[in-house]
Amino acid sequence: MIREGENYQRLKPVHTELNNIKFKKQREKFETSHDAELRLFYAARRILKEKLDGKPIALKAWKQEYAQLKTEYAELSPQHKPLREEVIRLRQVQNAVDTALRRREQPQAVQRKKHEMEL
Repeated sequence: MIREGENYQRLKPVHTELNNIKFKKQREKFETSHDAELRLFYAARRILKEKLDGKPIALKAWKQEYAQLKTEYAELSPQHKPLREEVIRLRQVQNAVDTALRRREQPQAVQRKKHEMEL
C-alpha cells in the first residue's frame, strides 16, 4: 500500500491538471500523452479506496510502521531458524512414516480384493 500511496500522491497533480482542462480535444490529447501516469493513478486510487474505506492516506505512518516491522523481523528471524529446521525434520519423519504405512497397507488391500473376488 505504500507504493500505491506514493503513486497517488505523485500523480495527483496530473489528474488535477486533467480535470482542469475543459475542452474535449485538449483533454483527449492530454489523456493520450499521460496515459501511463493516469493508469497508475487510477489503479492506486482504486486500491486505496478499497483498503482505506475513506480514511486519509498516512504515508509517513505507513513507512514508519514498515521500518519498525522490518526491524522486528530481523531481530526475531534468528530465533525462528532452529524452529523451521525442526519442522522440516519432523515433516521428513512424517513422510517416511506415511510411506511405510502405505507400503504395509498395499499387500493387505490386494489380499482383501482377492478375497472379495473369490466370494
